[in-house]
Amino acid sequence: MSTPFREILRQAATGVPGAIGGALAAGDGELIDAWTAWDSDDWAFLTAHVGILVNHVRSAMHTFHFGDVQWVSMHYGGLDLVAEQLGDKYFVLLACKPPLNLGTTTDLLRSVAHELREEMF
Repeated sequence: MSTPFREILRQAATGVPGAIGGALAAGDGELIDAWTAWDSDDWAFLTAHVGILVNHVRSAMHTFHFGDVQWVSMHYGGLDLVAEQLGDKYFVLLACKPPLNLGTTTDLLRSVAHELREEMF
């Protein structure tokens, strides 16, 4: 079954060469909706781990009074991952096989984040 969130994530993932999926998740990493070519349980597990990592980065930035994080990029388990914050409570994740074009991907995620915010609120 397709949902508005899943359709936005599918369009994002199919718009980036090598992308294997996109996810909308709560700030703690709990998967809300996703589109991926992976097994759904593996994808939920990856998304949860990214949520934990993003929260650690956000906490560190707040501890040192640098403000909040807009996006985080990392290489994890043979994948390039980019997570963009959607306010305090959500993030959107895009995972790709390397090499990742970071500029193109962050521009796309900014647009996807805007679409998801409009759909959510």
